[in-house]
Amino acid sequence: MKRLILLLTIFIVYTSSYAQEGVSQTKERRQEVGIIYDTSNQFGISYKIGHNRSMWRFNTLGAFSVNDQHHEDSLIKDTKATSFKIAIGKEFRKSIGKKLELRYGLDIGFRYDHSNNSSALMHYRKTDLYYEGYTTSIGFVFGFNYYIFEDLIMGVEMIPAFSVLKGESKYHSRSYTESGELISDDENITQIDKKTFNLSNQNVILTLSYKF
Repeated sequence: MKRLILLLTIFIVYTSSYAQEGVSQTKERRQEVGIIYDTSNQFGISYKIGHNRSMWRFNTLGAFSVNDQHHEDSLIKDTKATSFKIAIGKEFRKSIGKKLELRYGLDIGFRYDHSNNSSALMHYRKTDLYYEGYTTSIGFVFGFNYYIFEDLIMGVEMIPAFSVLKGESKYHSRSYTESGELISDDENITQIDKKTFNLSNQNVILTLSYKF
C-alpha cells in the first residue's frame, strides 16, 4: 500500500508539471456541469472547475434509496436499501484535434451500500438479511472529449481502480411453532475485507456536459 501511495504521488507531481509546461500563455477559465452514465446502467451528475488544461472534478453516481413492503399470500417482504458513490479528482487535458481532447488524471472515490431485507411467512418463519459496506478507491482516469458544439461536450473515459471494501453481512433466521414457541434460531455474521483492482467495462463512463 505504501508503494502504491508513493507511485501515485510521483504520478501527480509528474502530470502536474507536464500539464503546466504544455499550457499556453492564455488560460481559459471554465466550469462544466453534466450528466454521467456508466455501463452498469447508473446515472449521476458531474461538476468540473478550472481551465482548459487542468480541471478539478466532482462526480456523484448511482445514488438511491428504497423502502418497500410487499405482500404475497402469506409472505411479507420488507426491503430497505441505500447506496451512493462520490469521487473527487484532478484531470489534465491536451488538444489532439480541432474538436478532440485527450484527458487523464486521478480520482479518489468513496461508496456506501446498505441493505436490510426481511421476510415473514405468517408467524412460522422470519428471516433477516443485512449488509453494510464502505468502499474507498483510487482510479486512473483516461479518456477523450469531443466538442459537439463550442459549449456542448461529449466525453468517454475509463477508470481502472484499486479499491478496498470493508463491511459486514448478517443472516438471521427464526422458526416458530403454531403457538409461537421458538424452534430454531440461526445467525451468521461475516466480516468483509476485500482488496481488488478493477479493469472491467463497468468502469467506462459516458458524459454529456455544458461548458460555461
